[in-house]
Amino acid sequence: MPLEILQIVPNLPPAINGLGDYAYLLAKQLGAGHDIQSHFLVCDSSGNRERELSGFKVHQLEAQQPDELARKLAMGEMPSIVLLHYVGYGYEKRGCPFWLLRGLESWKRVNADRQLLIMFHELYAFGPPWRSSFWASPAHRWLAARLARLADRCITNLGRYAKWLGARAERHKNVIDTIPVFSNVGEMTYSSPLNSRSPNMVIFGGARWVTELLGRYRNETLRCCRELCIQEIITIGSPAGTVTGKMPIPVTECGFLNTDKVAEIISSSQVGLMNYFPGYLAKSGVFAAYSALGVLPLLPRFSPPGCDGCIAGKHYLFLDQVATSVNGDRLQQVVNNAREWYQTHNLARTADIYAGLLKDCTLVC
Repeated sequence: MPLEILQIVPNLPPAINGLGDYAYLLAKQLGAGHDIQSHFLVCDSSGNRERELSGFKVHQLEAQQPDELARKLAMGEMPSIVLLHYVGYGYEKRGCPFWLLRGLESWKRVNADRQLLIMFHELYAFGPPWRSSFWASPAHRWLAARLARLADRCITNLGRYAKWLGARAERHKNVIDTIPVFSNVGEMTYSSPLNSRSPNMVIFGGARWVTELLGRYRNETLRCCRELCIQEIITIGSPAGTVTGKMPIPVTECGFLNTDKVAEIISSSQVGLMNYFPGYLAKSGVFAAYSALGVLPLLPRFSPPGCDGCIAGKHYLFLDQVATSVNGDRLQQVVNNAREWYQTHNLARTADIYAGLLKDCTLVC
């Protein structure tokens, strides 16, 4: 008999949602490689009825209320092992899903053998005082800490997140698994070398990234294109509007694409440009895609420069480093390093870690 678990998510494909993609791909790998069958509970309150998703049973939460969540989780057909994929903003527009915490507390209170694993994809938001995230941040932190103390096991994607959680949930200190994210748009067992690819630069990240990279960082981006003999920039995601028309190099805006097409474009391009803080790259699905599909990852210069074994100049380059690294072998080595780093937490290895944690839960249930 397969082990059955319930994964709680804000939404699932075909909705555009990184958490849903992550959970769905993880569920497929757990089933194929470990005989662990996932059910899903979708919490977006969209009103969709229960439905099938490629063989998975999907339940829809009727209302974002503690009692409704506890009732749904206690249904006879529901597994007793729950994996929550947590990002506050996924479950409440201000990032403060108090109902989620209260519902899980009620569910756990009825039977201590019920097991809760939480994957903390995010902990809390922050920003300037004129942004709502500034004022909501204390509530975000309180919720994350309470959830960590409620969980039987915690997982996250950044070492700094694991340290933060361990400091607030003492029993998890030093035992929180840290797993950088895998690519949601596929992986390749073999990656063609840069010199055999089209001289294209891809920006996978939507209008805001494109506007910043081709606006604020326009000069650095153009200099990089000249150094690398890039002939076309390809954007994937929401169109950026007029900024792309002001570039002296052709820019093709592809809009939203299915995952196969995204993987095809990235895996045939030479360079992948992104606008992300280097200290958080381990939680970036875009960086995971670039690393998995063998493009040269480039970023504007930010600090902090290091993240969970991912090092500037070794696994990616800043735009201003390209001029000193145009040697083809040197660039290829950066690509190879990024791929090697990625393989330590690719989809199969990530599923191995989850499977070990989930099967440990059966010793308690």
